[in-house]
Amino acid sequence: MLRNLNIVCIGIGSQGSRFLKKLEKVKPKLLSGKSKINVQLFGVADKNKKLRSDFSDAYKKYQSYSGSPELIIADTLGDFVTQFLKKNYQQKKPSASTVPIVPILIYDATPTPCHIQNLGIIRDLLYTNKELNNKIFYFGEKPLLTDEDQIKSLKDMNIPFWVDFIELYSSTFLTLVKLINKRSISINRIKTWRVSSIALEKLLLNKRKETMGGALEDKMIHDLALAYGLLSKTINIANNFNLSYEVLKSRILTFMPASINGIIKGTGIFETCIGNKTGALNFDEQLFLSEVLGPAADTSFSFKVKWKLQEQNGQKKFVDTDFCGSWLGLYDFPDLKKLCDDIKENLVNYDYCKFGEKDTKFNSEETRVWAINAHDKENKPVTIICNFLNREGIKPKIVLLHSGKNGRETITVPDEDSIETILNKVIIDCFNFMEYGNYNESLITNGNAYLVHKLMCDAKKKAFENYYDQYCEMKKIQSKFLSYLTP
Repeated sequence: MLRNLNIVCIGIGSQGSRFLKKLEKVKPKLLSGKSKINVQLFGVADKNKKLRSDFSDAYKKYQSYSGSPELIIADTLGDFVTQFLKKNYQQKKPSASTVPIVPILIYDATPTPCHIQNLGIIRDLLYTNKELNNKIFYFGEKPLLTDEDQIKSLKDMNIPFWVDFIELYSSTFLTLVKLINKRSISINRIKTWRVSSIALEKLLLNKRKETMGGALEDKMIHDLALAYGLLSKTINIANNFNLSYEVLKSRILTFMPASINGIIKGTGIFETCIGNKTGALNFDEQLFLSEVLGPAADTSFSFKVKWKLQEQNGQKKFVDTDFCGSWLGLYDFPDLKKLCDDIKENLVNYDYCKFGEKDTKFNSEETRVWAINAHDKENKPVTIICNFLNREGIKPKIVLLHSGKNGRETITVPDEDSIETILNKVIIDCFNFMEYGNYNESLITNGNAYLVHKLMCDAKKKAFENYYDQYCEMKKIQSKFLSYLTP
């Protein structure tokens, strides 16, 4: 039997556009496969008037030859709901026995501060229209939430949701899990590096005041989800799952700098000299600058977590994880450069960038690297190096180093699209929820998603310790700069 699902995309910038392109790819597979799901784009929303106009024009051309239904185009989720109720719902109030309600999956690609507001709009819609319960679903870009109050609010809303932790469905992660389980490898320690040069790009493009989030919320939350996912899927604990954590230490190395001055030197050479690198700014001065310049954003962050596991045999085991992240390239992490030299592998994507009338140049740097210290079933030490990055010139790979005859193995990672995989799963899960009253518990929803976001909040809290109240005040300053984002 054919089943229908309407899709609404909130935010049609780069992230939303990528989602819509992938949606077009999974539609025929869902329709022709055993799931027999007919997916239709039902509505889009974006505050940017030009984006809406361009999308509307493009969709009309597509509609003329595809026969696709008319689209609701709104500026916010609230506006979409108003149009939806007026046009498709209240004029012909359906009864459960006569008019089937087509379920809706809302993909939220708006900036993170908008997510909790959009979820509140969905909660109110469900409260005033009871027949829509279990018919409206939410799929949000990471991070879904940024503080513990929002986590509590989402729990109270009781809305079916998923988080876009796409790397949990990447070929690299799935191959890593399979490798560890097949060879009965026991993990002792994990170190992660997730680096980009996005801060430099924002400064060069004069977007300092629009900058939110930071290395932790934008980049490192992926590694939190992956680390929790890996430990929870390790075979020697999965059948008797008991996993808790403690943040041992956490440190913000730098904040988003005031300007581009003094950050890039030379031609095509990436260097930094900002904030506490020169001793120029103490903590209170950085707080003040954040208020003057715009939202606070950490550009370099590191923290350590101790995971407590209970294995199948009842024994307790501890795994240390060191998380390192940056928006300012590799400057803070010479140990990663040393790792590349030691294993004679390039794990960094270098992209030569140009900006502005003066043709400013630098080598942007991006990495998504893990080093796992472990031992095999014979209790011999092994090291696993994982590159999660997939870019032109550098592909995902897993390198296994051990003391055996073949002391170095390169594990093949299949070339599969994790975005299509996760989108396919979420769409099928919507129907599992409607038919069975729950969805298959996974690492991108419910308790697991809460834990990853709570860990992110704990890392921020630990980084500030005595300064946490001031930090909360500093984050409130963001509201001054978010009026154009309000859904």
